[in-house]
Amino acid sequence: FDRTVRVRQLEEIGFEFNTKRARWYDRYHELRQYRDTNGHVRVTERQENHRLLYYWVLHQRFRRKRFELSDTQIELLDDIGFEWESELNDVKWM
Repeated sequence: FDRTVRVRQLEEIGFEFNTKRARWYDRYHELRQYRDTNGHVRVTERQENHRLLYYWVLHQRFRRKRFELSDTQIELLDDIGFEWESELNDVKWM
């Protein structure tokens, strides 16, 4: 069996070879769904059922500062109202 034929067959059924990219898009879709449900993308650490999404959001901010996000990723996040700076950074603790 030709390797090219196998690859094409796998791609036709939706197989994702780049798992890192696939995970990014999974979280992005989760954040989009969160926005559709809540009207915003301000995921907090206190929401236990969204804790992984919260850390993913933090990581995207970090990755952008290090120029590790693609233009497409930045555009997708911008399109759903992603907040690159967190208001929580301005919170004064008593």
